[in-house]
Formats: sequence, C-alpha cells, structure tokens
Amino acid sequence: MNDAAFALVRTHATPAFVDLDADFVTGGLGGGRVTRHRERAAMKRIVPLIRRSPIVRLVFTCLASLVVLTGCALHAPMSETFLFHEPYPTRPAHTADVTLGITATQTLVPRRLLETRELKLANPFQRAGGLYLGLYHEEIALSFSAGVLMLGADATFHLWGRNYASVLASFGGWRLTWLHRTMNTPYLGATLGLAVQREHFMFWCDGDFCTSGTWFTSAGVRAFGILRTAPTDNGVLHGGLYLGYAPAIRRPVLQLTLSFGNF
Repeated sequence: MNDAAFALVRTHATPAFVDLDADFVTGGLGGGRVTRHRERAAMKRIVPLIRRSPIVRLVFTCLASLVVLTGCALHAPMSETFLFHEPYPTRPAHTADVTLGITATQTLVPRRLLETRELKLANPFQRAGGLYLGLYHEEIALSFSAGVLMLGADATFHLWGRNYASVLASFGGWRLTWLHRTMNTPYLGATLGLAVQREHFMFWCDGDFCTSGTWFTSAGVRAFGILRTAPTDNGVLHGGLYLGYAPAIRRPVLQLTLSFGNF
C-alpha cells in the first residue's frame, strides 16, 4: 500500500473485525468483505445535501448499493406458505394459485460492534417493505418481492412427508432453509427448520463521501406461523423469524418478517 492510500484509509476508523487493504476490506472469521466506491468530482454538488439529510443519505446509499449488486435487506420468503398448500396431505389446505400482498422485514444486529465514529450503518435495522407476488404449482411455489430497499425472489419445493426446502436470493443476500410443518389447525399453522444465510450490510462514511458494505454469514433456526380467519379460508397473516449466529461478530442475528395477503 503506498503512503497516500495508507493515509486515506487511516482517516476512517473501522471495526475490529475488518482488515484494511487499500480499496478492499476483508473480514476475518465470517469472510466479510467490504468494498468502497468513491466518487469525488462528479459528486461535489450533491454531497452536501446527502450529508445534511439522513433520509436522502439512506436512499442514495441504497441506490448506490443496487448499482454494485449489493442490495439493502433480505425479503420475506412468501413461497414458504407452500407448506400449507395441496396436493400434499394437510388439512386445512390452501388453494390459491396466485397471491398478492404486502410484506415487511427487519434485522437486529449489535450496532456497537459494527459502527465507529465515522462509519455508520446506512440502514441500521435492515428495514425493508414492499409487495410480493406468489405463484403456486403442484410441485413448487415461487415468490417475488419488490419495494423500498427490497428486491428478490424465492422458491419452495416438497421433499418428503411434512419436510420442505426453500431457496431465497436477493440483492441483500441469500438463504437456504429446510422446513418442517409442525402444526396445522383450523385457524393456525406453524413451521420450524434450519437455515444458513449470507446478508449484506451497507455503511455510510461521515467526513468524506463513500459507501461501504460487508457480508456476514450465519446459521441458525428459521420458523414462521400463519393465521386464517376461517377453517376454509387461505392464510391472511404470515409472521416469521430467523435466529442465527454470525462468527464474524461472534453474536446472534435476528430477522423478523410480517406479511399480509391471501396465500
């Protein structure tokens, strides 16, 4: 690293788990990777506005993240409601072929371990919300989600008995999940399973325009429940959680999701 690059890097305090190396920052235990994208001359006019307004700063940071395919947050995998659909044995069974609804998500992480005086999370709680579209077939279900700080797709398919697998991919990361249907009563349904995921977190660097990001891999438990208004109806409310452990920060990661629709 030359003297100029070293001086530039030294101006930004960084969390203990990252190791700076010129333009790239690579995390240790979790394989986190931070990439910095700097634009100076072209940004002289809008940088002051970005610095003064937290809302503009958040929106601009997440738009920049989409440009480099890093995204802002994971979405709720609504295709997982396939666990309560025909043709596999379950009573009551949902019958919707196409569904549309609203969804929101939030991830809780230990901010004090990630942030420094000059390096702040752009979306501190990984909040995102938007619309989802679900498509159900006899052997597989697909779901697409798009909205504010959210863009991705997921798929769920049957394995055996009451066991299913789902795959989620978005600009905010990915997740692989094995799910088991544990309960299905006239008004309530519940599932429990294991998952591994990789999620992206964006940062804003105060004092100089830049966007930074790091990836965290974690593994843990995935569960969700559904609510019906009547035994013969499809589900209308979906609530889920993911509780995992991220080795890079040696702390748990908790994601909460809530969705409304007719699935």
